[in-house]
Amino acid sequence: MSGAVGGSVGGDADEDGWVPIDDALRAARGVMRSGQMVHAANFQLYHSMNALQILDAKMDVGMAPPAGEPPMKSLAALIAEGRAPLDLSDEDQINVFDALLACEATWHRGQALATTVYTCLYMHDAERLEACRGPVMRAYFDATRSAVATVRHAVSLGDVWEEEDFVLHVAGFDVGAAAIGDDGTKPNATLALLRLAETWLVENAGVEDRRGALLARVRFRIATHEAYEALFKLADPKRAVAAAEVAREALRRAATHLATSRATSYAAETNDDWDPNGLGFDRKLNLSKMGPSPPRVVRLMSIQQGFDYFHHLIGQLTQLCDVAPLVASGAASLRDALAFLAAFDAGSKKRGRDPCIVARSFAAIAVLHPKRGGILGKHPGDAALRSAWLFGAAPPPRLRLDKEEDDGLGGSGDAGGDGREEDEGDQDVPSRLVGGVASGTRKDVPFRDQEEEEEAASAPGAAELRSFLAKTSLGVELLVRAYLCNRSRSRRKLRRLLGEWSALVDMAVVVDVSGFVPGYLRRLSERAARDNPGAQPGGRGGTAELAAASGALANSPWARRAFSSWSGGVLVRAMLAHLFLGFELELYLPHELCMVYWYQEYLTEDLQDKLRVAERSLAAHLDAAADAASTLSASATKNANARRKGKKGDDSSDETDRTHDSSASSMSTHARLAEVRMEGHILEAHKTMCKGMLRFTGGLSAAERSWRPARDDFTDAEQNFWQRFGIFHAVRDPAPLSHADFEQYVRLEDGVTADRLFELAAECFAGARALCKTLLELPKGALSQTQAEDLAGLDKTAAANAAAARLAMAAPAMRAEFAFAAHHPTYPTVKLVRGG
Repeated sequence: MSGAVGGSVGGDADEDGWVPIDDALRAARGVMRSGQMVHAANFQLYHSMNALQILDAKMDVGMAPPAGEPPMKSLAALIAEGRAPLDLSDEDQINVFDALLACEATWHRGQALATTVYTCLYMHDAERLEACRGPVMRAYFDATRSAVATVRHAVSLGDVWEEEDFVLHVAGFDVGAAAIGDDGTKPNATLALLRLAETWLVENAGVEDRRGALLARVRFRIATHEAYEALFKLADPKRAVAAAEVAREALRRAATHLATSRATSYAAETNDDWDPNGLGFDRKLNLSKMGPSPPRVVRLMSIQQGFDYFHHLIGQLTQLCDVAPLVASGAASLRDALAFLAAFDAGSKKRGRDPCIVARSFAAIAVLHPKRGGILGKHPGDAALRSAWLFGAAPPPRLRLDKEEDDGLGGSGDAGGDGREEDEGDQDVPSRLVGGVASGTRKDVPFRDQEEEEEAASAPGAAELRSFLAKTSLGVELLVRAYLCNRSRSRRKLRRLLGEWSALVDMAVVVDVSGFVPGYLRRLSERAARDNPGAQPGGRGGTAELAAASGALANSPWARRAFSSWSGGVLVRAMLAHLFLGFELELYLPHELCMVYWYQEYLTEDLQDKLRVAERSLAAHLDAAADAASTLSASATKNANARRKGKKGDDSSDETDRTHDSSASSMSTHARLAEVRMEGHILEAHKTMCKGMLRFTGGLSAAERSWRPARDDFTDAEQNFWQRFGIFHAVRDPAPLSHADFEQYVRLEDGVTADRLFELAAECFAGARALCKTLLELPKGALSQTQAEDLAGLDKTAAANAAAARLAMAAPAMRAEFAFAAHHPTYPTVKLVRGG
């Protein structure tokens, strides 16, 4: 075979380098069987998966199109045919601009530039647009190229995209300059050209653009360009608040101009309101630039769908601006970051869409600083320490992490030098200094800067704490990234993080056993007591309260397991999030719901136990602080009376200031206690709902009620259990449950019937409704918007399922069906229908 091929290619090559292989093909045809392939020795199966089959219409982009379809033409040929004229009427310009916006939205949703934005003929030759009668077309297409570059830069920088989210490949197209806005000294050519077009349209009003439609589209591009520039600055703590205000204003203008553009569009209210092969477009233009991929027809968004997409994108980016106070504070915790991301996700879903990759990328840039790394501009260990620290009267201990411990932990960087001063000025790494009081928020505490750092660093257990915080860097950053990914990838990443966080829990136990937290709090109490000896005149109220509160908290259960309780809570929340995402992704079949709610109830109870420890400890802390404040107030009154009797001219403002310091120092602790208690109440409502769903689905199974889809025999019950919860066996605390545990739990005792389970389910649903009603009637501000919406959905689902449970008792022949996400993403509404 090799000889036949070798002899056949020995003919003369023509002047273009082509060699005839006809003889080789004829020889091969005589000896090869069907299914065999001629290939080089190094050609393996992997290469065959990426190979193209010549003359296969499904694989060969260069093959002539079938009869009736137009052939693929070059840009020059299409322009010569008059498909992209420069002298366009207002209506034609508007149609082209709106269709291009729809193409841009399609690209944002995961398609390639070659099959979306750059199917527009005007996007390829910027110099040709110089011949237009005005600057509008040139400015608009230049702004679109800049928007493409900006979004690519944001997605690449945020680094939370997956292959199904976005296509970064540009196929050699000119994508212009991104609207980054890092250097204000350089003129912004794109924005200058848009301003020129805006001025030209205003000056020629009544002659050009009589409806104001082109002006609205130009101003929309100006507003989005300015918004993008401001959003990149959200990662800078010094500029975050100002940048957020600029971004909000620009996005507000963008929304206004987008509404005007929609109102002045010539597109019909249909899903096919423009022609991808019409004026200014050719969908086959770039097929030859697609690389080794089969030809495919991309369904481009309609113009109306494009308007809808950008409307939602503007809303998501506007909500993203709420992160600015967290970035600027310098004292945000991991809890704050995850709460913001949860609210960001819930706000987007409330508008009917998941956060798109563009919005998620800008969120990642703000939360995960792309240059410095860390969380909200600080070292991930700082976010972990502040999240674990419950003591509101004083900041967490001020520590400097060792450089050697931090190396190789992705995202934490390397400061260089001795690890003390150089890292403070290096803008490419987060500071290794964690804890302490954030800039501009210093309270009246006895520890100060270097003195505090040295004393905390020399305390027993400080080395274990530094090691633990350094090791949390990777786990904390990956956890935040998991919440920024799309839902399916987020569930996978959370599953893979369980082993990492289980190891962190073991490290946290070592820190707690070292006794660092109780010892630190006792030293804090002793120093505060020395600063306020008794109730003498001149004693400081803030330090008196601090001495009592820190002493009480040092002896509390929380102090003995502060870090293991916190890291364990993070781990359980990740496990619960993994289960919840299974509902949102519609992964669970009806027969699996019973065991899913059983495991969810178990995890919820474990999380409640951890919160109860924190609640009792905070309550003891506040009681001690209140007693100290009461004693101080009585002493202050006595001293004030003594001064009045002595006719001293001292002003009473000092005592007022001390009382204010005393009350202000406990405000954050009161807020934290209220937050812990509220989370406990909400978890109780969810646990009660789980019990109801567990009993309801258990009753349906015991009564052999049929539901759709029916359970098959391919996977037995134990395998099914392992598929859903096997990954939880990577966790030691909470202890993993087995299928035998589940079987024992759901086995009915003597005398317990399906109707009794339905009755118990109805009682649980009624209890969940009562809890929801109590919480929803609390004063405004007690619940966050996300919590209120969650409880409202829970209440509606509980009401519907309570009625279904009662109906199940009265109508044993009816079949159960589940309507997922009817009112709540985690709990389906059960519907009973007549069998058939």
